[in-house]
Amino acid sequence: MTASKPLKEHNKGISTVLAFALLPLSGFATDIYIPSLPTMATTMNVSSLQVQLTLSLFLISYGISQLFIGSVLDSFGRYKLSLICLLVFAAASIVIANTHNVYLIYLMRIIHGFTVGTIIVGKRAFFVDIFEGDKLKHYLSLFSIIWSTGPIVAPFLGGYLQTVFGWESNFYFLAGLAIILAILEFIYSGESLTRFSKFSLSNIGNIYLKMIKTPSFSLGIVMLGLAYSMVMIYNMTGPFIIEHHLHFSPVVARL
Repeated sequence: MTASKPLKEHNKGISTVLAFALLPLSGFATDIYIPSLPTMATTMNVSSLQVQLTLSLFLISYGISQLFIGSVLDSFGRYKLSLICLLVFAAASIVIANTHNVYLIYLMRIIHGFTVGTIIVGKRAFFVDIFEGDKLKHYLSLFSIIWSTGPIVAPFLGGYLQTVFGWESNFYFLAGLAIILAILEFIYSGESLTRFSKFSLSNIGNIYLKMIKTPSFSLGIVMLGLAYSMVMIYNMTGPFIIEHHLHFSPVVARL
């Protein structure tokens, strides 16, 4: 299999910047509407647990997608799948902003999880495809710093958007961001993978089975999951406490 649009050498710098710009997308998709959870529950006339489930479903689908999407990207390429997922992500965001049906939002958030998982894994693999040696180490060391900007910036932005324009504006923002990045990707980026691997479910299953059977790996995954779950529990419950019981605004909820 060959790439229909290989990455051009003179666009490598811009493509690298775009790859870094897409890394915080998971944080934005998770945290930008957290200050709006109480308002969403009131507007849609659903319980706090029901609206919190929109976050849980995103995280579950986001996590599951990363179990297999790497093998799919190695077989079918990064560029096209990432571009398609950006457009699907934007469409799902627009649907969420225009509906008050919580079950439809559940479906769209699951789609968000799978599309974001594909984009993030593809962009991380981009650096391994293009760079090597000390330059690759330097870029890899920036991953955590750049990724962390999403959870830091998104709640502040979401709080102001919620206060001024309503909770729907959070998802319009996500849609607009995805569309802009998709256009830039289409113009400046291209396929970074040069050697495509054969897609084999049996081989993928054997690799994952071996990983799960490794005690240190499985224990590390459990520890990381428990640690991150504490953060997410606060994110889901904090806005309700701050806005409903302490009677502060969504902006204050994210300070």
